[in-house]
Amino acid sequence: MLTIRPYTPDDLPLILDSFVRDYVRVPYVAGLTRSQVRGLMVSLLSAPGWTCSVLCDDETPDEIIAYAVHRGPQEIAWCHSKGIYRGRKLTLQLLTAVGCTRALAVMTPFMPDPKAARALHARGWRLRFRPWIAVDTVTDGR
Repeated sequence: MLTIRPYTPDDLPLILDSFVRDYVRVPYVAGLTRSQVRGLMVSLLSAPGWTCSVLCDDETPDEIIAYAVHRGPQEIAWCHSKGIYRGRKLTLQLLTAVGCTRALAVMTPFMPDPKAARALHARGWRLRFRPWIAVDTVTDGR
């Protein structure tokens, strides 16, 4: 049975590696190194209010099927599902579980590549690129 749990330190390598692999291809981050892109997510996950929810099978809880980095139901920094699980609406199931719906706009500090953004828009998702929601949380503790 599928279950959702908070991320653990053991999950970080997959979360960070998949984020870097996907996000370095996005034109908005041209010029950033892989290390800098990785640092964006590390900073976000260490900021107050941001967390990561992991979708897994309760029989194999260490295997991540999908994850979503979020702060509240409509502030989604990034979501990802492993390739073998794509097309099964499992990421949608995870987003629904954290309270995210298509009814409201989704604020995101990390906009996906334009092709993915168009596909999401075609499915009724309204993404709003708000990079400062990540910056605000990271710099609040100056």
